[in-house]
Amino acid sequence: MELTPVMREQVSKLWARNRLFCGWFLRQDFVPRTDDDLIRCAKLLEKHGDRQTYVTVRKLMKCL
Repeated sequence: MELTPVMREQVSKLWARNRLFCGWFLRQDFVPRTDDDLIRCAKLLEKHGDRQTYVTVRKLMKCL
């Protein structure tokens, strides 16, 4: 899967806002850089995020 620049930016912003809730078990210095990392983060956001985050991620991933 390949993300568009807009999708990369949106997932990165969502990750930055929700990292403590959705990725607390990852290394503290983990920063998603590749498309695979961003997709992994999107899946974590979808699984562990609140309802609004879930809805936003689902809309983004539908574009793939």
